[in-house]
Formats: sequence, structure tokens, C-alpha cells
Amino acid sequence: MKSVMKKTSVREIKGTFGRFAAILAIIALGTGFFTGVRITTPAMVNMFDEYLKGWEESDVEDFRNQKDVRYAEGSNSFDVLYITDSKEESVLKTHTLTDSINKIILKEGNMPTSPDECVIDSKLNINIGTKIKVSEETPEDTRDSLRYMEFTVVGRADSPYYINFERGTTSIGTGSISGFVYIMPAAVDRDYYSEVFVKFNHNMSIYSDEYDEFSDRKTDEWEKISQNRADIRYDKLLSDAEEELNDGKSELEDKKRDGQQELDDAKKELDDGKKDLDDAQQELKDAEKEIADGQKELDDAKKQLDDSRKELDDAKKKIDDGQKELDNAKKQLDDSKALLDESEEKLNDGQAQFDDGERQLNDAWEQFYAGENELNSREAELELQENNFNAQYGSLMGMLSMLPEEQQAMLIAGQAQI
Repeated sequence: MKSVMKKTSVREIKGTFGRFAAILAIIALGTGFFTGVRITTPAMVNMFDEYLKGWEESDVEDFRNQKDVRYAEGSNSFDVLYITDSKEESVLKTHTLTDSINKIILKEGNMPTSPDECVIDSKLNINIGTKIKVSEETPEDTRDSLRYMEFTVVGRADSPYYINFERGTTSIGTGSISGFVYIMPAAVDRDYYSEVFVKFNHNMSIYSDEYDEFSDRKTDEWEKISQNRADIRYDKLLSDAEEELNDGKSELEDKKRDGQQELDDAKKELDDGKKDLDDAQQELKDAEKEIADGQKELDDAKKQLDDSRKELDDAKKKIDDGQKELDNAKKQLDDSKALLDESEEKLNDGQAQFDDGERQLNDAWEQFYAGENELNSREAELELQENNFNAQYGSLMGMLSMLPEEQQAMLIAGQAQI
């Protein structure tokens, strides 16, 4: 049933492929418009957020080139919630180390040599070698600004930022800052500074009238310089934003124009597809009839299958019975073969004995014939000797009468013995 419906659906899509492609194009176009609208606002917000966050290196370079400036250096600071080895949480003001301005005074240990090392407030009860971890409760933008989530304390120091015991307040944790931490600039993942420090080229005594007058004059002057840099950055960001917005508008118009053409084409295909839909409905009715006919054929086939299965079971039983008889016959055959093998072994043993006896008989006949030949030879020799003897004896007997009687008696006695 599912196979027939699947074939019908595929046939319907193939028959109205233009309409199917048009609907797919409308969905894709709508998705593109929605994505563009959703992306525009966050992009502009992020751009202006960058403007509000801090200073760029070009700003620091401009400050460094101003009149009476000895040093100008960018830095970053954060309010970070740390967890110590003892599982205690504290908010520590985290600063990046500077090279020439507001340098810390090391009281114990060493300065960081690796980005995952830090120097802490000497007033904190945290030992050198302790690892402090950034808590997940720290704001996400602050966590994203740090390259490391764990720092090893290598030193303790005092800072010119803090000349009394108060360390300030914060909007995270308990609302109170417990101390400070200094890390290397390489531990920060930012392309801007949260503050810029400027040291002027003078040797005036602090809090003197001359210093106060110089400071007031420079304050007014640097408010204008800072505002000028802020305006420059604002204009640049605004120009970039307008350029990006214009590009977006142009792209949107192009897509809108292309989309309108696709919509017009899709509408035409939809209109043309109405007849295809009617035809498809007729095909669906025909398919339903085919399904009903197919169901009847399927029922008939099922009955035939059941009958065939019964015949198959009967045939299987006969085969099993025949296999049983065949197994019995095979056993009898195996027994007969064993008996035949045993008889054959005995026959082979008897044949060996017969062959051995025949060989002995042949040897005996050979000995008999050899003895017979030797006997015949000896008989012939004896007969020859007898003939010779008889000849000699006849000769001697002829001469016997010529001998004296006494010798004749001796010869006659000898003849009797022979």
C-alpha cells in the first residue's frame, strides 16, 4: 500500500515539476529576505557598540604625537569574578600591565612571563602559586575578552591606582571589589582599549599651583582632542555603516527584482499547473481503482500463497521422512562397507599367505627338480661306472682261470661282497 502511494506521489511531482520548483523558489526567496532583515539590525548594533567600547591603536598613536606628551599607552580593565583554590568567589579589578605609565610596585614573587600568569593585590590573602579561575557568573562579554579562564599567581604588588584600602564597587558579585589583578596584554582578546593613559613632559610638583594651572589648561585642551578623535571614529564608523547599508540595500533591490520575476514566473506556472492538478486528481482516482483491483489480486495471491505453503509443508514432511529413510539406508550401507572392508582385509591377509605358500612350493619344486637332475646325473655316472666295472670284471673273469686256485677264491669272495 505504501509503495503504491509513494509511486503515485513521485508521479505527481514529476507531472507538475514546474509548480513544485516554483513553490521551492518562493520559499527560498522568502528565507533570503528574512535572513537579510534579521542580519541588518545586529550588524549595525555591533558596529555602534564597537564605537562606544573604547580606543583604537590609531587613537593612542595620535595622542602620543600631541604637544607636551611624553608617553601615551592603551590599557584594558575588567570587573571579573574569580574562584580561588578554596572555592571562594571574589570580584577582582583586572588590569593589563603597562610599560611606562602607572607601573606597579612588586612586593613579592615575580612579574608574569606567560599570558596565563598574573600579579595580585598584596593586600589579598592569596598565596603565590595559587590558581584563580574565572567564574561562569562573570558577564559573557568579559569572558569573551579573556584568552584564558585560569591564571597562576606569580607575584604580589601595590598599584598607584589604589592609595587607600578601598578598591571600589561593581555591578557583579556582591557589589564590592575585593582587590586587583594584573595580567599581560597578550591575555586579552580585544582590538581596542578601554582606557588610554597620557603622561605629559613636565617635572612639576604635584598639587602645586603651577601643576594645578597646567592640569586645568591641559584638561580643557584634551577634552577637545579626545572629542576630535571620537568624532573621527564616529564619522568612520558611520561611513562604514552607510556603505554597508547601501550595499545591503542594493543587494536587497537586486534580490527583490529577481524575486519579483521569479514570483511572476511562479504565478504563471501555478496557473498552468491547475490543469495538471485536475489531471493529477483524475490520475489519483484511476490509481485508487487500480489499488482496489490490486487489493483483490493481492487477496487472491495470498490465498494461493497459503495453499502453496500447505503443499510446501506436506512436501517438506515427505522430504523429512525420505531423509530419515535415507539416513537409515546410509547407516546400513556404512555397516556393510565396514564388514566388506574387514572381509577384504582378511582376503588380503589370505592372499598374502597363499602367495607365500605358492612361493615356498615353487622353491620346493625347484629344489625337487634340481635334486632329480642331480640324481639322474649320478645314476648315469653310476651306470657308466657299472658298465666299466662289468667290462673290467669280464676281462678279469676271463683271466681267472689262469690264476692259482687260492687267488681265484679271493676274487670270488670279493665279487660276492660287491
